[in-house]
Amino acid sequence: MPATPAPAATLVLLRDRPGDGVETLLIQRHTASRFAAGNFVFPGGKVEIDDMPANAGALCAGLSPVEAARRLGDVTSPGEALGFWVGAVRETFEEVGILLAYTADGRLLSLSGERGPRFEAHRRACQRDGSVFWAMLREERLTLATDRLVYFAHWVTPEESKIRFDTRFFVAPVPPEQTATVDGREIIDCRWLAPEDAIADLKAGRRSRINYSERHFSLL
Repeated sequence: MPATPAPAATLVLLRDRPGDGVETLLIQRHTASRFAAGNFVFPGGKVEIDDMPANAGALCAGLSPVEAARRLGDVTSPGEALGFWVGAVRETFEEVGILLAYTADGRLLSLSGERGPRFEAHRRACQRDGSVFWAMLREERLTLATDRLVYFAHWVTPEESKIRFDTRFFVAPVPPEQTATVDGREIIDCRWLAPEDAIADLKAGRRSRINYSERHFSLL
């Protein structure tokens, strides 16, 4: 029997390309990973619903659980639906250190200056214990910038795979004054690549480890 797909969320980060167009962030999974070992993928991972607090919606800007469920259309509960948005933001922070969030004064979070080392410590703590993520938001008086994420695709790992994911794809611009850095554990490399260059590399076989088809990049 095919494995049951686990809920997962992926965030496609975009930035302006020097001169013209956009680039997207691709990260390389560790070669010892159980899934997509060594492949270049978008940031993301399994959605953890169990440790979401009851007031999670209050910590998400511009998106209620009910609205999240309406946008997805086929999720069993509003709380579960909101978890996909949260999971995309949270996994991206843990994997590459980019956190889409607003400070108490409504500005996008900047990780320049003294905040950089402090949030790197938060990141390491979140990697050890997922529940720390919510404590960090309260301590730093942050609200997740879920209003900046646009839901645009839904893919399920093929049945022949031993490990499967039911994945929602989101896209968002990378916050200014934040830089992607690998965690050195699950992620061993990251690079910005224009979607058209990724398609050209796939066709030419230059990046056989890119874990997406031409259709994925064409959607961008």
